[in-house]
Formats: sequence, structure tokens, C-alpha cells
Amino acid sequence: MLRKQVEFRRQVRSCHRVATDWLKQSLSGDRREARRTPISLTARHRRSGALRSSVSVTDISISGCCVLTASDVPTGSYCWITLPTLESLYSRVAWCRDERMGLDFAEPLHAAVAKLLIKRSSAQPT
Repeated sequence: MLRKQVEFRRQVRSCHRVATDWLKQSLSGDRREARRTPISLTARHRRSGALRSSVSVTDISISGCCVLTASDVPTGSYCWITLPTLESLYSRVAWCRDERMGLDFAEPLHAAVAKLLIKRSSAQPT
């Protein structure tokens, strides 16, 4: 487990960040690497040794997302999230409280992929 955590941190640190207006680091004092954009998508979530469950993605950036979840997931645990039309993304649970959890992607999304997900979300009826 420790080996996976070290590898995860190494991968995240070595990733290049793409800067566009909505991807720039937030100046509001939070510690996120990239600004999150509100979104409304349904995704699939799975922890190791558990069944997949459906979750709602409420915001996204190239480096992570926030999802609504019915279960309490331990901070620091690892999981997979499958966003619409994408392969499963290996992620670390950065925080979990009040039926929400923040995920850090092991590999950042390409800016074009993130923009496409945002565009698809805004086209969906609410």
C-alpha cells in the first residue's frame, strides 16, 4: 500500500499542468492545484474490494473532482472513477464529509477532455 502511495505522489508531481482561464490556480486560499468548474454528471465509482456504485459529479478540474456519495470513504484511500465515455481513472480520496468526497486523479485529465465533459454537462437537461 505504501508503495502505491509513493508512486501516486510521484506521478502527480511529475504531471504537467495546462493553464487556461478556468484551469488557473484558485486565488481564494484553497489548496487545489487547479480551479474546479461546476458540473452535473453521473459517473461510476469503485473502491478496491467493493462493488461499483453510481455517483454524481458536482465539480471537476484537470486534477480532480468532487462527487456525491452515500457511503463514508476513508480519506487517503484509493479508488477508481469512470466518467462518461472515459476509461476508469485511478484516484485518491483527498477528503470525505457530508456525503461528498474530493478525488485527486493519479493522471490529470487533458484540458480538452475536461472541457468536453463540461460542455456535455451543460448540454444535459437538469
